[in-house]
Amino acid sequence: MAWECQRSPYLRQFESKVVSCTPAKLEGKNGFDVVLEDTILFPAGGGQPDDRGTINEVPVHDVRRDGSKAVHFTEKSLEVDANAHIVVDWNRRFDHMQQHTGQHLITAVFENRYGYKTLSWNLGKVKSSIELSCKSMTQEEIDCAELEINKAIKANTPVSVHLYEKDDPGLEKIRSRGIPDDFAGPVRVVEIENIDANTCCGTHLANLSHLQMIKLLHTEPTRGCTRIHFLAGNRVMNTLCSMINTERKLTQILSCGPEDHVDQVQKLQKTAKSSQKAARNYLREIATLEAEKFNNTSDLVLCVHREDGDMDFLNVINSKIRNKNAIIFLSVGSNSTGGQFLLTGPPSLIDKIGPSVAERLQGKGGGKKGRYQGKAKAFNKITDVQEFVKNSAVADSS
Repeated sequence: MAWECQRSPYLRQFESKVVSCTPAKLEGKNGFDVVLEDTILFPAGGGQPDDRGTINEVPVHDVRRDGSKAVHFTEKSLEVDANAHIVVDWNRRFDHMQQHTGQHLITAVFENRYGYKTLSWNLGKVKSSIELSCKSMTQEEIDCAELEINKAIKANTPVSVHLYEKDDPGLEKIRSRGIPDDFAGPVRVVEIENIDANTCCGTHLANLSHLQMIKLLHTEPTRGCTRIHFLAGNRVMNTLCSMINTERKLTQILSCGPEDHVDQVQKLQKTAKSSQKAARNYLREIATLEAEKFNNTSDLVLCVHREDGDMDFLNVINSKIRNKNAIIFLSVGSNSTGGQFLLTGPPSLIDKIGPSVAERLQGKGGGKKGRYQGKAKAFNKITDVQEFVKNSAVADSS
């Protein structure tokens, strides 16, 4: 089994014929499964996502392997036996080639240098990752591997594809993570000259120089092994451009050069923490004053709403109310985005009006023993709800 996308991965357009076109569904969408005599659109496999492109200007939304066939999903039907002009989404394809060949190179260097085997890999939309058979690795190991990887790229190292029969004894010496049971035809081996040989069905670069560069990123533990993230090829440049744009914006916002960004952010964080601590203390003082003001009256109902308050603000007020028979309705949050509320008082009344308060605030709540609290979606009708609580208290006392 070999498609033109594997034989000529740099080919961007190709002529073929439609072999079959049958109704199908993809993620709930009606469409057609199209099989061609041959294709330059790669079906997902070997950890590499499928290609995108067009057949006779009809968009292809998915390509999958079914035995020896590549099945293309389109939303429009194509006439059987008709000529098929195929165009591949080259930006997507070349990105996948860079990431996949990059993975082979990284895998080989870590195995050859440290004995860490690749257990799996993922070609992500932003960055890719490889799971290696080690519990952890040092920064020195990462730096040395990255240096060796980029030396191989600068050395203009060729990448070639060889075909073997499935029973060829030479395959025993080839690195492989297995071949699908339904695989038909010769086995493809991708060789990076003097570095690696590995069975693979994917599309690859013809030379490591087409990678331009690889950057190894952070690692993280996973299932007793280590996952290392990386960028290859154009993704390195794209990420660098994004980081430079971010750096420029930070320079404007922080009013200092890039070399002082970290120090300036740390200072701002320290100031913010101090300000937050002061704000919390002020809110507690205000909450205490609200409670004391109520304690100095003969009122039986207290309603307080504060946009910049928090749950601690509510609890401080409630805890400092001396009259335990008082009905206390407290709320904090923006009128438009809502927040939290607390309702306390005689259990018989609170159990009765609590759900109504939550409903009027377009929120949800719960509680028992004279305490009902919850979240509100909006406080634009808080005045009406406060009046409802006051009227309910009056009616309950009469």
